[in-house]
Amino acid sequence: MSDRRRVLFILLLLCILCLAGMLYWGIGPTLTCAFPSNDTSNPGRSVHTIETSGGQRCFLLYIPETPEANQPLPLIINLHGLSSNPHGQQFFSNLNSAAGNSSAVVVYPQGTGFPQRWNADPSFSRGGADDVGFIRELIDHLTTQLKIDRQRIFVSGFSNGGAMTLRLACELSDQIAAISTVSAPVSSALLACQPERSVALIAFHGTRDPIVPYVGRERDEWVLPFFRQGHMPTPTLTATELWVDQWAAYNLCSLPPSQQSQGDAIERVHYSECSQDAEVILYTVVDGGHTWPGGRPIPFVGMTSRDLSASELMVTFFMEHPLPSASHTEDEE
Repeated sequence: MSDRRRVLFILLLLCILCLAGMLYWGIGPTLTCAFPSNDTSNPGRSVHTIETSGGQRCFLLYIPETPEANQPLPLIINLHGLSSNPHGQQFFSNLNSAAGNSSAVVVYPQGTGFPQRWNADPSFSRGGADDVGFIRELIDHLTTQLKIDRQRIFVSGFSNGGAMTLRLACELSDQIAAISTVSAPVSSALLACQPERSVALIAFHGTRDPIVPYVGRERDEWVLPFFRQGHMPTPTLTATELWVDQWAAYNLCSLPPSQQSQGDAIERVHYSECSQDAEVILYTVVDGGHTWPGGRPIPFVGMTSRDLSASELMVTFFMEHPLPSASHTEDEE
């Protein structure tokens, strides 16, 4: 082989390795989970694993640099989407900055499988992972390791993580104070899972989302080949405005909701006067893609709005909606 061909071969090999690394970083498990930290007390970012009833699970942890002195801290659980992972979710959402302003701890749990995912829909189970049980045990673990305010535990999630957020609100409503979803795919089976109490919700969705259409999707309508029935379920998805309206009905909110446009880019629907003050807000991003508004752009899935910050809005919303005292579990009293 000539020197020129050898150089070209090496460059090609490096490009392939780079692409493979980027692909794995995007859809594979977080590699740093192989090197976890045992200390959850230091401010900043760290990687941890815990043993759960379903096996060892990994999570990233962010503790604000200047927490409120001797005060219990809010906890935000931020769930990645299908084919992403905790590092990707932390990077694209940029939630740490907004959370730090409110002295909130943020945890980024890791799903299972390859690509990474959550068992978000109660009508099916993938790979036997009990993700509801994992989050329950993760909350218990963090509240024993850190000074967490049990009245201010919140969940946010993107895409498949947004759907998982809704399931957690249904099944862990005694612990989760309020939730936020971004581009959440919501099936009728998931929507049928009603929380035992009213859970406040702030949702974000783009009208030109190519992965989770704003207007919903019929079963087996166009999806990427990887997600077709037979490999992974492709249920009918409820239109965004309809499922948010249904959630507001669960919360016994008054009708009609107030509507407000922020220029030509953002439409806001606000359901108020709800049971237990569990208001519901939907931000519709006109021409927005399958992205986190105000976060870092995600390639190939549409426009990322710069007209609002989902992270800042959801953190503010969370701080206004603590868990009602009557919802405390017996072991906390």
